[in-house]
Amino acid sequence: MVENSFNVYGPFVVPLIPRSRIINQESLSKFWKKVGAPIASARGCYVFGVRTGRGIMPFYVGKATKRGFEKEAFADHKLAQHYDPVLGIRKRGKPIMFFILEDRAKGRPNAGVVGEVERFLIGMGEIRNPKLSNRQHRDQTEWSIHGVSCNCTGKPPASASAFKRMMSS
Repeated sequence: MVENSFNVYGPFVVPLIPRSRIINQESLSKFWKKVGAPIASARGCYVFGVRTGRGIMPFYVGKATKRGFEKEAFADHKLAQHYDPVLGIRKRGKPIMFFILEDRAKGRPNAGVVGEVERFLIGMGEIRNPKLSNRQHRDQTEWSIHGVSCNCTGKPPASASAFKRMMSS
C-alpha cells in the first residue's frame, strides 16, 4: 500500500498582459479564483510550462511546503528568474501551471515526501526538456538507461522504446 499519494490538478492557464509575453500580476487574483481556494492555499509541488500545438513543455518545477501555492508559485524571484526568461524566448504558446497535492484529509503535507516528489518531477522534466530552469536536484544520478531515462542522441533501440511504453502510464 502506498502511504503518500498525490493528485494532479491542472493545467491552469496563467494570465498574460494583453499583447505581451509578461505574466499579468494584476490578474493573478482571477487566476487563483479559477484554481480554487483549496488548491491556492494548499502545499505541494507545482510545474510551470508552456502549451503549444505540440503539447506542453515543462520549464520549472517548484514546491510550496511552508506557504501555500498562492504565496509561493508567483513570487517575484520566480517571475524574474524562471518564468519571464522563458516567456521572453518563447514567442508562442500559453503559460500553464499544474499543481501536485498530497492526498490527505487534514494536516500539513509531509515536507520530506514533497521534497522527494519535487526531485522526481525535476528528473522527469529534465528528460522532457534539458533546458528546465531548475538549478537544484539536477543530474544527481550517475546512471541512465539509454532511450528511457536520458536525453541521449540518436534513435533509441526498439527494445528501449518498448520498455519505456511498458513503464509509462
